[in-house]
Amino acid sequence: MRFKKITIIGLGLIGGSLAAVFKRKNVPAIITGVDFENVVRKALEQGLIDEAHALENVAAGVRGADLVIIATPIQSIIETLDAVGKHVAPGTLVTDVGSTKNKIVAEANKRLPTGVYFLGGHPMAGAERGGLENADPLLFENAIYVLTTSTSIPSAVRNDFVSLVELMGAKAVFLTAKLHDEIAAVVSHLPQVLAVTLMNYAAHLNERDAAYLNLAAGGFRDMTRVASSPFDIWRDIIATNKANIRSAIDNFMAELARMRELLDSGELKDMFTDAATSRLSIPKDTRGFIR
Repeated sequence: MRFKKITIIGLGLIGGSLAAVFKRKNVPAIITGVDFENVVRKALEQGLIDEAHALENVAAGVRGADLVIIATPIQSIIETLDAVGKHVAPGTLVTDVGSTKNKIVAEANKRLPTGVYFLGGHPMAGAERGGLENADPLLFENAIYVLTTSTSIPSAVRNDFVSLVELMGAKAVFLTAKLHDEIAAVVSHLPQVLAVTLMNYAAHLNERDAAYLNLAAGGFRDMTRVASSPFDIWRDIIATNKANIRSAIDNFMAELARMRELLDSGELKDMFTDAATSRLSIPKDTRGFIR
């Protein structure tokens, strides 16, 4: 494997879990962590990384790295690209773990110097709680790991990273950044918006009569589970995929209007049957966009 020094910027749930799985799988590389001082100190104590650098010293952290993984929130990923680009050598592979891809890939192409390769990444894995304290080396088992298509990356470099992804227990799937964001808008971002809207709608009615939420049971809880996700996580996701989310909402509203019309005719059986059949086609042994 060509990656002899791997630098992970951001040691939260995803970055910390990457470090943990690299150690668990005995990846033959120096693992360097870049984050707040208290975070990298804890990662060192836990044996998750070999070298530690504070966020204000990104230059030292990425110097000499063959692979740089930026595992921070989306806007921070974009801002970090400049600092990384100034201090890595030609031939270095830079990748990210952001939940949207179009904006990040476009910015990487503008901000990184010629000879530094960028491969957009999005591991389809997560947990209810974030932070290094919840890092898990098994987080990526059976997970889909989306990688963006790029003709500028030598196949040997790309293949080495795919091998690393597979070593984690994940499955690499290549998509264009555009298609990734369109799919994410439908199967991840729209469900988040719907869950928040449904929860707020029911809560508004509950102000009139507390029986509404007192009677909310399994089905309602399942549909609104992600409504508990903090907005801090979703701010950048929504901001960088706004057009696709708006389109998904518009198309869903048209489907909802169709459902409303069918209520009067009573011809709903086909819709229920189609939905049940389609849901069975979702793979059971892999994780998807929704966490």
